[in-house]
Amino acid sequence: MKVRGSLLGLAMLVAGPIYAQTPRPASSIAASGDTVVTANFPNAKVVASIRTARLDGSCASECPASRTWTTWGAKRVTVVKKLSLSVNGHPVPVPLSVYAALFQPGDASLADGHGHFTLRIRGGDGSEAYFVVLTFTAHALDQLRVYGQEAPAQPTQVTTF
Repeated sequence: MKVRGSLLGLAMLVAGPIYAQTPRPASSIAASGDTVVTANFPNAKVVASIRTARLDGSCASECPASRTWTTWGAKRVTVVKKLSLSVNGHPVPVPLSVYAALFQPGDASLADGHGHFTLRIRGGDGSEAYFVVLTFTAHALDQLRVYGQEAPAQPTQVTTF
């Protein structure tokens, strides 16, 4: 019994900072156009702007992020054209590699981890469902983690900036 309690205490100590973030409700991402997700945290106002576009026909089949969907018969696919972040009005640079492969985005949310912020985007459908977790500070990106919805315990991709 004492060992179990000690292990639980250790798990809480290690996992505590991960779950200490203050999540905000997810916002639906528009199929085409701009979606702005804003969160006012105690020490910062964080804004994520996600610009999407609907691709159809040959355009959709030429885009790497949506090619699979068109081979399965999808006529139109939504892709992310631009992702912008700012903290307290100051832009945080976001390279194309962060959002180039995001397709069929569904919703996005922001969380505060005491100076390290998190943007989470869910997208795709069925076996192609995914979510990304992008952590950043007021000045730079920290890490991008991509997860498959079928096995969400471990990321399929981790990029450290």
